[in-house]
Amino acid sequence: MDSAMPLDTPQSIWGRISRALLAIFFLGVLGIFAVVPLDWKSQAIVGGLLFLGAWILNRSARANRATLALIVLSTFATTRYAYWRIWQTVTLRP
Repeated sequence: MDSAMPLDTPQSIWGRISRALLAIFFLGVLGIFAVVPLDWKSQAIVGGLLFLGAWILNRSARANRATLALIVLSTFATTRYAYWRIWQTVTLRP
């Protein structure tokens, strides 16, 4: 007997919607956090936490979702660095 829920049931539809809304929320939070200026100590803490989180995630899970989570963490770190580098390099003059 297949225990998977059919795709057209209300529970699976609401489950998909809630997961999508949760993902959009967390991506929005990461997007906002990517542009928040931090001093070097705070940035080192964020970098260390990202590294630790990615390492734990890589060691604990081998599913496709873990790979996608690692991609999101990597993209976040790259976006944060690119944003910082651009605004440190470019000087806007009126």
